[in-house]
Amino acid sequence: MLHHLEEQLYFIKASSEAFDKGFLGEAKRLATTIRVLLHDNKTSSQSLLKQLDQKDKIKYYSVLENKDTDNAIIFVGLSSGFENGEFTYYPRLVSPVAKLDFQEWWNQPVLINKPQGLLFTRESIIRNVANTDGGAHVDPGLNEKYYELSRQNGFGWEFHDVEPPSEFKGPELSFTRQIAHELYMSITEQIRI
Repeated sequence: MLHHLEEQLYFIKASSEAFDKGFLGEAKRLATTIRVLLHDNKTSSQSLLKQLDQKDKIKYYSVLENKDTDNAIIFVGLSSGFENGEFTYYPRLVSPVAKLDFQEWWNQPVLINKPQGLLFTRESIIRNVANTDGGAHVDPGLNEKYYELSRQNGFGWEFHDVEPPSEFKGPELSFTRQIAHELYMSITEQIRI
């Protein structure tokens, strides 16, 4: 089983490097790899980390400050700015500020826009990217909230003194890269291969 873990970590590293060089579509492969490592369902599949009896033993590194997201109106756990005149999101590829149990890390709110009714956790981002938006499967229609987040400026950013983007790029791919960064650090620093 450890050779499977080595392969999955290699996939994260290779896809992360490609993403960082500008091929944002690699985030979809990252989501699929993260799903292999972490997703369990009640009927038939077990994640690789669960099969290795590590999923609930290791701590999961978070680069997000432990903020009180219960009271947040809008919270985006990513950096953002303008690049070549276009608004874009950037993953925060920094050292972790917290170590969390799996359930706390996986279910932590990381993207919130209460006025729009948007709340995304690491789990919901990975599930949508991997299962519906081209990671392991493409659905003909996306979940309404995910569509709003990924395709329609779900955070309602307004652009002054610049042209609004012709095609809005949502935060889901950059956040997938950030989740991969956190998971890679968590595994490589705590599991002997």
